[in-house]
Amino acid sequence: MKKEEIKHWMPVAMFALVLTVIIHDVGTTLGFWATRESIFPFHQMMPYFFGTMPVLTM
Repeated sequence: MKKEEIKHWMPVAMFALVLTVIIHDVGTTLGFWATRESIFPFHQMMPYFFGTMPVLTM
């Protein structure tokens, strides 16, 4: 992607990131889904949200 395209799509990527984190937090708090056993670095999938989510959105 060109620099102009990244600047154009970055707000959309940040909105998707914040929305995904809010949905996941609400779902975890209300018990919609729960992890029974977690591998330490992937506890509640936060690395996915902050790492690949903005890239996949753009």
